[in-house]
Amino acid sequence: METNSGWGPVFDTPPEQYGVYGNPDSSFDPDSYLAHSAFHDLVTGGKLNGALEARDQVAGLCSAVFAWPFRVVGDEVFELDVRLPVDLYAAADDLAELKGTPATELESANRDFWAAKLLGQGLQPQLPSPVGHLTDLFRQARSQLLILSDHGEIHPGPTVYDSFWIRDSSVEATACSLVGDAALAEHQLGTHYPLRFNRGTGRVGPAEYGFYGGPHEKDDREWDSNGQALWAIGRFDRTTGRQAAFGAKLYVPYVRDAARWLRDNRDGYGLLHSGWSAEHLGERDKPHYWDDLWGLAGLYEAARLAERIDAPEVPELWAAFDDLKRATGDSIRWVLAEQRARGAWETYIPTGPADVGRLDSTMIGTAAYFHPLRLHMGSKLGDEVDRAARSTLDTMYAHFVTGGYRHEAAWNAYGPYLTLQLARAYLLAGDPARMDALLGWTVGAGFPRTADRAAALGAWNEQHAFPVASDFAEVPYRPWYMGDIPHGWAAAEYLLLIRDILFFEADEDRDPHLYIAPGIRPHWVPEGEQVGVEGAPTLFGEPFGYRLTHDPAGRTVTVDITEAPDGVRFVHPCRFGRVRAVSADGRDLEVTGQDVRVPAGTERFTVRYE
Repeated sequence: METNSGWGPVFDTPPEQYGVYGNPDSSFDPDSYLAHSAFHDLVTGGKLNGALEARDQVAGLCSAVFAWPFRVVGDEVFELDVRLPVDLYAAADDLAELKGTPATELESANRDFWAAKLLGQGLQPQLPSPVGHLTDLFRQARSQLLILSDHGEIHPGPTVYDSFWIRDSSVEATACSLVGDAALAEHQLGTHYPLRFNRGTGRVGPAEYGFYGGPHEKDDREWDSNGQALWAIGRFDRTTGRQAAFGAKLYVPYVRDAARWLRDNRDGYGLLHSGWSAEHLGERDKPHYWDDLWGLAGLYEAARLAERIDAPEVPELWAAFDDLKRATGDSIRWVLAEQRARGAWETYIPTGPADVGRLDSTMIGTAAYFHPLRLHMGSKLGDEVDRAARSTLDTMYAHFVTGGYRHEAAWNAYGPYLTLQLARAYLLAGDPARMDALLGWTVGAGFPRTADRAAALGAWNEQHAFPVASDFAEVPYRPWYMGDIPHGWAAAEYLLLIRDILFFEADEDRDPHLYIAPGIRPHWVPEGEQVGVEGAPTLFGEPFGYRLTHDPAGRTVTVDITEAPDGVRFVHPCRFGRVRAVSADGRDLEVTGQDVRVPAGTERFTVRYE
């Protein structure tokens, strides 16, 4: 069987019947797809059409159905071996090679590979039984990113999104590096990113030289890509450690000149130019703060990398960061003042300065201030912007969350990865209860129910349609979109959220510390069960591991640090009750509130609460 120009699937046992279906009349009538379908043929005639070819030049919705007769009695088993080619097969010799290995041997080797990869390598989350399904879904999401990799390029989807975007891949590669798939992240950032670095002297709107982007970024005017590339390279350089010298190898020209592009290609207000940005944030002819926030994060990582390798451009890069910081902060403060002057009683940062008073779901771009960019750490844009960003989270929750994040302004659907972004923003902002609620909805969206039956997908579309989410109780009057599945960005967001629930790094450059179990909810941890991680890569370049045990009867939490980066202290936000006493390695510590602060080098600490 061939689909477009590729082979697949190949059956060891030929089917007794087959049928292929498309849109032979190039009709725009949706009912024609029902009339030309296997369902119609089986209901009306009991047989498939036996056609050798199908085409659809309208919607690309061709399908094929194959049938084998079987009858099983008692403990009998009916087996069918199907081979799905993942490489280029084009001739009879290739077909013989594809069928040369017994299916049972292929199946066994495949199972052994994935078991070793997912159960024995990388970050191993340990979650108690009430939320054990989160660990299973973590491993599924990790496998999805690996499967979506084409020769080291992580694509956001297997079909309509089977292509490469800097934006999606920056989050996907970072997720891979932080859960233990560093080789894939290194190949993507170290090989494929330089291939998207433009060296021409023309224009792509702004200057071409130094811009990170291929056809998607150039054609759609996506000016967020340079910040994303610099951010991802900088974060990966931290994770791999100084000895790997990953960032040093890329610094000239891929870091230095990409940072200069951000410095030199801004509008008269000092902001990134108008463009389509992340396509779900608004119109092409308007600027979006999403671009500026990513630009700030990218310039910050570029300057820190320059410091780590003693590059001479350190003052130049910090000056570029400070200039974009000033322009972005001034613009946001102007928008906030203008909205107050117009009588707005809610505080929120809209999608951009051209959208004063625009209270719709495009403001989700502000969540990036917290996640993944962590600009709130150190209040990098000032206290007023920091407070406004926190208020924006609550404004979004009040207006656009009904379980998940409803993105009616652009998609007319729920956004699973947008919901996960908001969940992670709430975790970092100190509201684990809302994080938990958003996570619960997202997990449910991966297993939607229809006619009271669960569809065990274990993955997410880019968009989760209102009809699917509601078992068709809600059917919008406008068209909606669902994107691709499994969606790589959504899988990456899930991995990063589960990791942050277990632990996350903070203030890496001034006062490095790790938050332990910041998102663990008390009802997740029954007596006698543990929370923990093993072999977790960190932004400090060294692995981290711990085990947390909860004793409800004794009202005690005990944490054993099994491995940790040197010189990094710990913070445990205790969610079980008001902290009464703390000890570390047998020494009493001062109680400073609910955030239990533990010195670097501690091997065990105990928290007693009331």
